[in-house]
Amino acid sequence: MRILLLFSCLFFTSAFCIDLIQIRTLINGTGLNSHNASDIIGPYDRLQFANPADHSLSCCDGRSLSPILGTPGGDFGEFLLGLWAVAQEGLNVTASHIQMYLTQFIVHSGNRRFYWHSSQTALEYARDQLSDPSFDPLVAPSDVQAERRVLGVIAQDPQAIGCRFIAQCVAGKLTLHSHSTTHTPMTFQQMAMNAVEAFYRMMWHSDAARSRVDFPFLHGTPHEQAIIQINTHEKPSQAYLEQESSQPVISPRSLAMIHHPATATAFRHILSHFLAELLITPNTHTHPHTQAHAHTHNLALSEIARGLKGNMDRFAMVVQNVFLYQAQSLPVYEVHIFRTHDAHYHLFLAGNIFWLMGLSVLVVGLAIIVVVQRRRYRQRLQRFSTLAVDDLPSENMLQ
Repeated sequence: MRILLLFSCLFFTSAFCIDLIQIRTLINGTGLNSHNASDIIGPYDRLQFANPADHSLSCCDGRSLSPILGTPGGDFGEFLLGLWAVAQEGLNVTASHIQMYLTQFIVHSGNRRFYWHSSQTALEYARDQLSDPSFDPLVAPSDVQAERRVLGVIAQDPQAIGCRFIAQCVAGKLTLHSHSTTHTPMTFQQMAMNAVEAFYRMMWHSDAARSRVDFPFLHGTPHEQAIIQINTHEKPSQAYLEQESSQPVISPRSLAMIHHPATATAFRHILSHFLAELLITPNTHTHPHTQAHAHTHNLALSEIARGLKGNMDRFAMVVQNVFLYQAQSLPVYEVHIFRTHDAHYHLFLAGNIFWLMGLSVLVVGLAIIVVVQRRRYRQRLQRFSTLAVDDLPSENMLQ
């Protein structure tokens, strides 16, 4: 038993060690205090981590029922920022372009699922506006005319949009101005409407993309009492930077809006490279054949992606300051999680494998001993039975 316990401790120890969790007040407000915020985070030894390359970004909305990586609007909100960054290049990003970009991004994201949400309240409002109590926004309308009528409500009326961040964008209350020297052919409000329209068209007409989308309808009225920003610090700071950009998933418990700014930044790195690839080769995902062309292609790709991500980060700061921190009038807490990354991870893993092999040898040895002992016991039992029969009196002796 002691050997098994020792093996469990050695083999299942994480490559991360959480040293400290600090909570400080960023903005004062009326709502949860820092102690309550700490309760939402929970025991640090039970925190679970996820990588944005494999895990969806959910909306900051406190009504989410499961632990999340949070950013305003979830994956869809970040994608909207990416589209606005593309528009800064002077391109006319229509609803058909957005539908193509969105579909290709979701389909080519492997097993990663794409997140956006609505709400039951918004659904009921849309049903009232369309005079259809059984209306389902995930079911394609019967014809083009019906499709236009439906989109006129669910893509243009903010009250029919269950995500508060996207609803603010569609209503024109959250505006991102163009920083481009060239003329941007549409406003951010128009971009948001086009993006919502493209999302629903994709859900109606692309089974491959729809099967990879999480689109829940959240219940109840939001009543968050705080905004909690999650920040993770690693030592050494550069260790496994690309491979280990994981962040802790936190459950809002209907009490807080959970925001992971570093996680969103990591996701923008992935999204900016995808959009840059589309800008260079808009109709294909083929790669250049010659080494010279590949070098030129990679340089152009990196340059465009860097510019897109820079714009997305600037837009995200505006969203963070306006939508989250200024407009909510809630206390904002910064949670700093300090963890040590085992720089000798491969040695750590090799050591675990060694202990696993040792345990396997021990188990096999014990099994052999048990088999040998059982065989000896049977032989002794058989010999005893033979001796006992030989000692019995014969019939002549009895007579």
